[in-house]
Amino acid sequence: MLLLTAIIINTVGTVVPIIGWLFVLPLGNLFVFVLWILGILNAAKGEKKRLPLIGKFDILT
Repeated sequence: MLLLTAIIINTVGTVVPIIGWLFVLPLGNLFVFVLWILGILNAAKGEKKRLPLIGKFDILT
């Protein structure tokens, strides 16, 4: 799910001129990075938690 979020953010940020380059890409990638760090920290503790905001969506049922 995190990979799909990163792909969507980078696609939108690349397609939308100026605003995408200046705001969507940096802030979106920072958002993905923070979620990635949270996931690593939870995995290191041995906890199984969903990621904030994007964790409620399931790819497989």
